[in-house]
Amino acid sequence: MSVKIIKGNIYKEKGIESIAFPLLGADKGGINQEKSLSIMKGYLDTIDIEVEIYQYDMKAKDDLYEKTKEKILSLDISEILKKTKLRKDYVKKITDALSQPNIYQLNQLARTKGVGIKTLEKLFLFANTTIK
Repeated sequence: MSVKIIKGNIYKEKGIESIAFPLLGADKGGINQEKSLSIMKGYLDTIDIEVEIYQYDMKAKDDLYEKTKEKILSLDISEILKKTKLRKDYVKKITDALSQPNIYQLNQLARTKGVGIKTLEKLFLFANTTIK
């Protein structure tokens, strides 16, 4: 892998006035959150634009999840099957997962055993192109 390090104030030339990052490496990367924040601040405090660093909150509201959940759960499974061409067992797994109180975000549906990204993409596309 090749890494290109750009030094200088390229962001100014590009008209960038602010930037936001997730807390890097502190989830699956295994870095302590305070250490990650310290490293990021060390690099980002030197630039003169607004920088926001977000810490992931697994219980944070996800508007797209709520809309998708509302739409999917309001429909008959046969309509979902007909329009998405998904297998009935996959749709059932997702509707069961959508009914769980411990799922707050779309990305958390990917943890549902037996449900893959392609299934979630189809269901999301279906739900969000038919939402009115």
